[in-house]
Amino acid sequence: DASHRERQLEVLVVDDDKDLQQLYDLQISHWPLPIRLHQAYNGFEGLRLLGEVKPDVLITDLNMPGMDGFQMLREVCSWPASEHMLIIAISALPRSALAERGGLPAMVRFFPAPAPFDTLLELVTHLHESRKPARAGS
Repeated sequence: DASHRERQLEVLVVDDDKDLQQLYDLQISHWPLPIRLHQAYNGFEGLRLLGEVKPDVLITDLNMPGMDGFQMLREVCSWPASEHMLIIAISALPRSALAERGGLPAMVRFFPAPAPFDTLLELVTHLHESRKPARAGS
């Protein structure tokens, strides 16, 4: 019955680096979780997909051409739906540069590049566990 089928987690990765996108695809496809991965290559495309997909998890780079991750995150974090989203920024920018560019919204988890895939897996697994419907009698 449908109540026992696990709902897929929608994960959106926004990064202009095609090699990094392939790495995310490779890593995430091996996670033992029901995930559907969506990819965008800049902030505008990211916002469009955020509206369409309503992801559970957003992982974004900060330094991108056009609309960067800072602008995209400020926009996303103003949406009521974002409070249920796990939002992660990964960047090679030093923390001092983050402050110079206005910082990140409080709800955004920041990790220095390269992407810490083990930590990401832990965070997404925790989110997945917290979203599972409680079993009757548990």
